[in-house]
Amino acid sequence: APVYRLPSPPISSRQLPSYQAVDEPSATLSFTEIIVGYGDRDSGGVDVKRTSTSSGSQYSSKSPRRNIISQIGESSESQNKHTQIMAQKTSSIPGLQSNLRFGALMTSRWLSFGRVLFSPAHSEIKNNRQDRVLVLDGLGNDDWSFYCALTYPDATVYSLSSVQSKITSLTKNRELEAYQSPSNHRQIHHASITHPFPFPKGFFTAVIFRFPVVSSEAVYQYAISECKRVLRPGGYLEMSVLDLDMVKMGNRARRAIRDLKVRMQIADPQVSLKPVSDNIQKMLGRRGFENLNRCMLEVPVAGRISNSRAGSFDEKDLSLGDMLRDRSQQGDEDITKMVAKVGRWWYSRCYEMSVLPDEDLEKSIWADKALLRECVKWETGFKLLICYAQKPLAPRRRTVSV
Repeated sequence: APVYRLPSPPISSRQLPSYQAVDEPSATLSFTEIIVGYGDRDSGGVDVKRTSTSSGSQYSSKSPRRNIISQIGESSESQNKHTQIMAQKTSSIPGLQSNLRFGALMTSRWLSFGRVLFSPAHSEIKNNRQDRVLVLDGLGNDDWSFYCALTYPDATVYSLSSVQSKITSLTKNRELEAYQSPSNHRQIHHASITHPFPFPKGFFTAVIFRFPVVSSEAVYQYAISECKRVLRPGGYLEMSVLDLDMVKMGNRARRAIRDLKVRMQIADPQVSLKPVSDNIQKMLGRRGFENLNRCMLEVPVAGRISNSRAGSFDEKDLSLGDMLRDRSQQGDEDITKMVAKVGRWWYSRCYEMSVLPDEDLEKSIWADKALLRECVKWETGFKLLICYAQKPLAPRRRTVSV
């Protein structure tokens, strides 16, 4: 059977190894390779390997469908309980946002190697008490920080929100009635990441910076500097960054992205249109971070359409769990559609909200069905960077050669 590459999770107790930096560009791992790699999933599945873009180390596992199911329905009792709590939390959201946010949460965990924290901080926090974790989430909700607090009950998790979405404010009271916030979860509203973080130096064991909203390079640099300041020596910065440009774009997609860039620059002339993933990696090096480990993923923009349902996109309101338990070819297509829908939502939150009137997603570029059809034909994908880097244990000594 063929071997396909994907970010499959390692054994839950295994600590990620230290990687050696390399100079070659990061290869992009396609999500379509995951779907076509199901093969003999009913008889044990094909061997699927993930190659790190920062070393020669590999992880291997069974079928990716089995990996996700084990995370959602067949995991340990505590993990299953956490998933149920998050499903209850997101179910309090009206409309289709409920399944979308829960799907986004589970997709993030899958792409994060099956863990909430994918850096070595995962093991450190599991083994130590009184650790602190900071989450900066550009998606405008506290789902990931809430899930982090459930997963690491001995750590205190702070959510520093720089985006106040209308969805959050309208459903806040309803969500509070549906679930009880963990005692180790702290929600802190912060006007902008351009302002100093309200924490002392060396306060956190890990900082999670997810899906930053498009900004100027100066804003990104300042945010990374603040992340380093509040990290303790040896602490880890984890990042999930979606690029503005996509891979394998057709003419309609190129026009849509070009028009979006023009509108973004009109709204903010200082906004950076460079590939964020490249900029972030350079900034991490300039700010003195070490042991960078990175992986570039390709997330589908639109799912494939079967012949029997040609012309339809996301027409069924299925939960991710239902899709994963459907072992048919239709189930595979539904998974791809859900992940694609999540990817489009991530993209809109990062790049379109500043130019959409009243943040109305019905006016998004993804409302164009012809664009989605083209993306299916061209197999267009989002470029997602998942990486972590470590703050040095000791500051670098500057010496002068004589």
